[in-house]
Amino acid sequence: MKPSRVEILKPAFGLEIEMAAIVPAQFRDDPVASVIAWTPLVKGGVTFRTRLLTQSEPGRCEFVATRGMMLAPFFMAGMAFFEAVLCVVVFKFLAGDAGMGELIEKGQYVPLIVLGSAPLGALFFLGVAAFFWHMTRRPIVFDRSSGYFWKGSKNPAEQTDPDRVVGCARLEQIAGLQILSEYVESRDSDGHTSQFHSYELNLVLRDAVRLIVVDHGNLAALRKDAAMLAEFLDVPVWDATLPTGR
Repeated sequence: MKPSRVEILKPAFGLEIEMAAIVPAQFRDDPVASVIAWTPLVKGGVTFRTRLLTQSEPGRCEFVATRGMMLAPFFMAGMAFFEAVLCVVVFKFLAGDAGMGELIEKGQYVPLIVLGSAPLGALFFLGVAAFFWHMTRRPIVFDRSSGYFWKGSKNPAEQTDPDRVVGCARLEQIAGLQILSEYVESRDSDGHTSQFHSYELNLVLRDAVRLIVVDHGNLAALRKDAAMLAEFLDVPVWDATLPTGR
């Protein structure tokens, strides 16, 4: 006899007790939500909305990059240029008419350090720009025709061994959607600290495995996308950001 969804989800007795201790009160009676972890899958986040859910065709939903996310690589590339120019200007101000050889002879290394930091800073910002460029063009897809969820360019259904594709899941294995909040504290190079909340949307599979879908700072938009996706998948949404009892 094929086991029920509840039976599939039940972990070892000790693990069930450990997980139950952190389950939000409004989900403790749910046979699925009560046996999964309720801590963020990924640390950190951003303050703006990075993705929005679209349905380009009846059987396909896809999270695409927002305009703000699309502009991020160009902003970071601009920062690389600005940082390089700033270092050159500061070098000229500190060095005056002295050349690099003269500065070395006089032991005046500060202007040289400033100039040397230009390519390092530019490379850092360009690296971040390349990362954002890659992320904005990485699709996040839910496709009924193939029966899979995946991130990236590889459709698992087109691979020789779909189960070896990292971060994918069969749509039939998705038991629900989970929304979590994380308090993020970040510090910039000047020592200034900023605090904000980032919100995570996760898939919950029938074997209690969780997969992150998106993570950004716009809770209202995330809830709207989660509701649309839940209808598409015909699964519940477990929103831990709602007050107990809702």
